[in-house]
Amino acid sequence: MSSELSTTLFNGNIPNANDIVVALMGMTGSGKSSLVSLCTNEDVEIGHDLQACTQDVRTYSFHHPKLRSGRVYLVDTPGFDDTNKSDTEVLRTLATWLTATYSNGVKLSGIIYLHRINQPRMQGSAMKNISLFRFLCGDDALKKVILVTTMWDITENDIAESREKQLRDIPKYWGGMIAKGSQVKRHNNTQRSALALFETFMKGDPKIVLNIQSEMVDGNKPLQGTAAANDIKETLAEQSAQLKREIQDFEVEVREALRQRDETLAEVMRELRLERQQDLQQILGSQQRLQVTMQELHESKAVDLMKKAKKEQPFSVLDSPSSDTSTAKRVELSGPSNMPFTEIPPNIHMKTLLDITHYIDVGTYRPFDDWDIHIFPEGSYMGMIFPFDNKGSRGIADFGLLIAEKQ
Repeated sequence: MSSELSTTLFNGNIPNANDIVVALMGMTGSGKSSLVSLCTNEDVEIGHDLQACTQDVRTYSFHHPKLRSGRVYLVDTPGFDDTNKSDTEVLRTLATWLTATYSNGVKLSGIIYLHRINQPRMQGSAMKNISLFRFLCGDDALKKVILVTTMWDITENDIAESREKQLRDIPKYWGGMIAKGSQVKRHNNTQRSALALFETFMKGDPKIVLNIQSEMVDGNKPLQGTAAANDIKETLAEQSAQLKREIQDFEVEVREALRQRDETLAEVMRELRLERQQDLQQILGSQQRLQVTMQELHESKAVDLMKKAKKEQPFSVLDSPSSDTSTAKRVELSGPSNMPFTEIPPNIHMKTLLDITHYIDVGTYRPFDDWDIHIFPEGSYMGMIFPFDNKGSRGIADFGLLIAEKQ
């Protein structure tokens, strides 16, 4: 795993044995970010409609008054009904974080799954969310799941209690998870209520391994081979078949309209057919995006982090310009450039990652002889320094990741 990814899992910190790590899951608008804000006293972006605020996995930590030593780490996750990301992209996001943490020896203490009690009925998106959640967790992990109802403060009590009973009693809702050991609790949108949810995880019980972690890390399965991905693939296959039928129907409608010399109707049918074709392409793209290994997920995330770092700071410099590189080994590159390069010891760190794109082929471009390419050891925070000219402009080598002016 890249160092860029491993150091961002918990904002640069790695939980220890005394810490509690709890994932917050549930549909968009169920109250995950609000719960984080109550526990941490941080200003967390909170959605007031059904637009998703949490697009990526975010981690927070706080000291719980009843936890003698250690901290509570909260993992805020996007829901599978995300308004801006497909279920495939949400699964990729969750799988990346969950496999990266498990690979680094960090296990979850439990999961809090939140559900709005003011939601009139269990709609299709809510059922889909529960189904994917169960496949993601697996039956063994359900005993460390707390099913939490929210929005009690804005819902009539009789109505809320009736809906809670329905959630408990029906197996395809929460009944099946309760039978496997999951608990049900209420949250009334106060800090006291929020903190009480975590006391269950302070009993020193063994931590859990989720189904997708076991499948991909222990079983070395690609994402498309996991139970959660199979559930998504079934839905995508159904959607694909439906779209293909509609495309065929519109093609018949276009031919019929042309036979009747109705150009206006024919154009409308063409536009509808094009819309369905575009939808089908998105479905096919989602199916393709499931075909990825754990390593590829981690590499893709590392690239995203490097791009983000470039946007935050336009160029990089060495942390310590006076760092000693006298013991580094100098080796001549093969090829027309005949450029010397220096392997830099891993104690020299870059402040930021500049770019990962490939603009200049150093095999054909001929810089001055006194310019060095600095190749950093794999697994460090560094990738490469390529000083481009004496005027301060910087270039990017076709095999480089990090660029900075030589100090």
